[in-house]
Amino acid sequence: MNLRQSIRPNGLRLIVIPRLGTRTVAARFFVRAGSRYDGVQPGLAHFTEHLLFRGQTKFFADIEARGGELNAQTTREYLGLFTVTMGNDLPLALTLLSELVLRPEFSSANFLAEKLVIAGEIEQARDRSSVLYDHFQQQLWGAEHPFGRPVLGTPRGLAALELPHVEKFYRQRFVGGNAVLVICGDIDGPQAQSLVAEAFDELPAGPAQPPEALPETPRGSRGAQISRNTGRNYLLVGVPTGGLKHPDRSALQIIELAL
Repeated sequence: MNLRQSIRPNGLRLIVIPRLGTRTVAARFFVRAGSRYDGVQPGLAHFTEHLLFRGQTKFFADIEARGGELNAQTTREYLGLFTVTMGNDLPLALTLLSELVLRPEFSSANFLAEKLVIAGEIEQARDRSSVLYDHFQQQLWGAEHPFGRPVLGTPRGLAALELPHVEKFYRQRFVGGNAVLVICGDIDGPQAQSLVAEAFDELPAGPAQPPEALPETPRGSRGAQISRNTGRNYLLVGVPTGGLKHPDRSALQIIELAL
C-alpha cells in the first residue's frame, strides 16, 4: 500500500491512500479526543461528538441524497468523523466534515437537548450486550481508571457536565497537530492537498497532545457477573496478549476466529 503522508501548515497530518480505479472514496478525520481524556468529567468526549452534529442534520441529507454515508465514533483513544461517497463527491464530503469540525453550534439549547439524548443512550446501553465490554474494562482497569469508565459516561457525570466543559475540551483538543485526516480512493496527492487546503486550513494550529502514561492494570485473575432476564447467556473472557504492533498479532486474530 503506497501511503502518502504530509503535514499541513496548521500541523494537520494528511494521509492519502491511492486506490486507483475505485468508484468510492472514504475520508476520516481523527482527533486525540477519546474518553481517556475526559478527566474529571466522564462522558465529555462522547458528548462533544454529539454536539458537533447537533443542528447539522442537513449534512446527513446532503450526503445521503448522493448515496453516501456520514458518521462518527468516540473510542477510548480518539474521536472520529467518517464519510464514504462516490469519488466525484469528495469535495462535498470534505466540506461537510470541515463544517462539523470547525463550526459546531455550541448553544445552550443544543447542549440541553443533547443531554436528554445521551441520557437515553446511557439508559438503553444497560440492556445491550455491549454493557459486557464496559463491565470488562471496569474489572480490568478499575472503576476510576480512564480506561475503566464507559465511553458514554455515567448518569452522575452527565448531570454534572456543563457547556463550558465541552467548549474548553473542544478548543484544547481540536487543533491541527492533534488531528489526522485520512483519504482513501482514486485520488492523487496533489489533488488531495488542494481539496484539504480549502476545507481544513482554517483548523487552528496547535501542538500534538500525546497521551500521558497511565497506571497498568493490576495483575491476577478476577471475574464478575451481570444478571439480566434475557433468556440468553454471554461469556466474555480476556487474557494478556501483545500489543497492536506485536509480530504475533495475526496469529492471535486467527485464534480469536477459531474460538
